[in-house]
Amino acid sequence: MRILVILPFLPYPLTSGGHQATFRTIDYIREYHNITLCCPEASAKDIIEIESLWPDVKIRVARVIDNNIIERKNKSFNIFSGYGMMEVLKRFRYFVCNRHISHSDVSKIDENFFLKHGATLYNTNFYPIDPSFIVKISDLVERTSFDIIQVEFPDLLGLVEILPMQAKKIFVHHEIRFVRMEREMKTFEESGAYERYLIEIAKRQEIMLLSQYDLIITLSELDRITLSKFLPMKKIVTSSFPITDHSLKRDRNVNHPYTFNEKIVFLGGSGHYPNFDAVNWFLNEIWEELLNFDSNLTFYIVGKWAEEAMSLFRNKPKVCFTGYVDDLAKVMEGAIMVVPLRIGSGIRSKIFDAISLHTPIVSTSIGKEGLPLEDGKECFVADDPVSFVWKIRGIIERGEIDEMCSKALKKIETFYSKEVCGSTRNEIYCCLTAT
Repeated sequence: MRILVILPFLPYPLTSGGHQATFRTIDYIREYHNITLCCPEASAKDIIEIESLWPDVKIRVARVIDNNIIERKNKSFNIFSGYGMMEVLKRFRYFVCNRHISHSDVSKIDENFFLKHGATLYNTNFYPIDPSFIVKISDLVERTSFDIIQVEFPDLLGLVEILPMQAKKIFVHHEIRFVRMEREMKTFEESGAYERYLIEIAKRQEIMLLSQYDLIITLSELDRITLSKFLPMKKIVTSSFPITDHSLKRDRNVNHPYTFNEKIVFLGGSGHYPNFDAVNWFLNEIWEELLNFDSNLTFYIVGKWAEEAMSLFRNKPKVCFTGYVDDLAKVMEGAIMVVPLRIGSGIRSKIFDAISLHTPIVSTSIGKEGLPLEDGKECFVADDPVSFVWKIRGIIERGEIDEMCSKALKKIETFYSKEVCGSTRNEIYCCLTAT
């Protein structure tokens, strides 16, 4: 089967949850189908590396860019990506003029005001797509007859408008945009009619575009149920990405037996706003109380963080930004993994990483959403600062956590193995093309 997969990025190197999710899925389906992967831009170095891993996948990139440009992008504070600092300043002026913030108080407004307006809620709902990418896709679908065209991630949802009518079109929804916006609004101290207006417009636009696809794939059953309130259930199926065999088998000696080593770990970069919000909430609402309990603790934040983002937490004690690490096992040895997410939908690959390394997890309900993990059985769940502190303290004081970690590993091996997830996705493709 000839399948065109359209992504907003090259899924290599594996520097984010989105990269891991798409890489793992393609790594399986390429064994059974003729895959062409198209994305807007990538460095020549990354293209060469992924082609060496996937010699049977055709990589098509609209623009090959210098690796130094990518590095500069990674170092920039892209929490404002989507409309830029000038738009942030315009919105700031709007709030000063229309929400009765006195000019004498403007200097007292901290960075959180600007960070709030870096959220998806205040960004363009579905970002304009680079013209060169549109041209590349149009050229591909004109020259090649694909059995299935698979588009992924909300930013590319509007591509359905240029895809050929005769091709079967799938949209893989990693995160429902209007759900994320609703959850963002709940984290703001001030919101009202304007925010509700933005969410309603985004929801209608998202549902309208989704309705033009032949099939929608959600990563979790919960997301499928959410979308079924607006779209026919028969057009929506659940198909998660797999955890790789390598991840399941790697470092079986790590944390066996588990011994706490004064480490609290968070996985995720600042470029994804929910990660930034999670770290911001954890450090401002939870961290001080944990240090009062155990002053030897260190909070390790693993992933690419922009300098501007890290600078906002310079005054927080015992915090270590590690950047991207090649050997996650070393970081996770003797650690407690925290997932204090308050925003988003779908499922989090960072939880798979922790479970595969026999690491106990304390998460919000949203953080572990979509996964068959139960509080007190395979993980701990806490949705307020006091509960979060107590759940972490419980792990530290009790110490005997091996049985819980083993149960969690067994569950993801059952539901998210490469064979289980891959065969589900193959069955979806076959059923769609048979109609």
